[in-house]
Amino acid sequence: MDEAVRQGGAVATAVGFLIGAVVYVAANAALDRRGARHRKRSAGRQPSEDEQAGSGAAIAVGALLDGIPESVVLGLSLLGGNGVSPAVLAAIFISNVPEGLSSAAGMKQAKR
Repeated sequence: MDEAVRQGGAVATAVGFLIGAVVYVAANAALDRRGARHRKRSAGRQPSEDEQAGSGAAIAVGALLDGIPESVVLGLSLLGGNGVSPAVLAAIFISNVPEGLSSAAGMKQAKR
């Protein structure tokens, strides 16, 4: 955020942040209605495709949507010519491992 404010200004940064938040929340709500509400639960709360048609696609789109912000950070780091810092890689790895394990366990229990 600090670099964004320095390069683009506080107003542009705040507007971009708010637009991104609104798009993310709207997309997440749409996915919830299509059967992806519990896509990251490990306790078998995910509906199977038989229980709710289209829920598998919604889960896949939800996972894609979740990965966009970190992909943007990685891409911008590479475009900036500075490479990707070990701290950014560690943060992404640390956040994705339990998330992936949790959703995979839930998908297995839903017989996906």
